[in-house]
Amino acid sequence: MKFELYPNIKFDEFIENCEVLRTQYTELLTPFFNVKAIRCWKKMIYSLNFAYWKRDKIWEYLNLDIELEELIEMKNK
Repeated sequence: MKFELYPNIKFDEFIENCEVLRTQYTELLTPFFNVKAIRCWKKMIYSLNFAYWKRDKIWEYLNLDIELEELIEMKNK
């Protein structure tokens, strides 16, 4: 399954598709770390129209620093 981010995505929509995005992102980490692609993803995430702290949490989620449950909790806030 493939999912594409677009600049006007809603936070709820992101949460619904975040597992697919995480899978796509983690493919860049192995077998070789793709620095250019990682920077592109980071720029894409931080260009989303969310509160800055939400973008931080999304970035943490993609980098395996937090789990899905924490993002879901944020969705309810």
